Amino acid sequence: MVQGCDLNIMDVKSSVTKGIKVTVPTEEQKRLAQLSSFERIETMQDNIIKQMVEVTKHSYEECAMELAGTDMDMESAITNLLEGNSEEWVTKKEKSTDCDSALIPLLKLKSSI
Repeated sequence: MVQGCDLNIMDVKSSVTKGIKVTVPTEEQKRLAQLSSFERIETMQDNIIKQMVEVTKHSYEECAMELAGTDMDMESAITNLLEGNSEEWVTKKEKSTDCDSALIPLLKLKSSI
């Protein structure tokens, strides 16, 4: 029994189908399995990024960004970092002219008062 959790690993639903006993996990067991799967994936990604840091001598963040930018293709990410082909992640901010044009008549009105 997991502390703080009412789930017992042995609590499984079972049914008999044509003389064969089939064990079906409960919803809670399915959720816990999915969470542990996510944790394993994060651990694997962390290990890959650490290997990239060792090979390329770039920062952890640069390696993580490049790995994400190459859809988790470690070879391409390393090649891009070593050759300097990595793309810059830029946030583009556009000016809104709608608000500016709406304020001009108000400013003119205020200055004439």
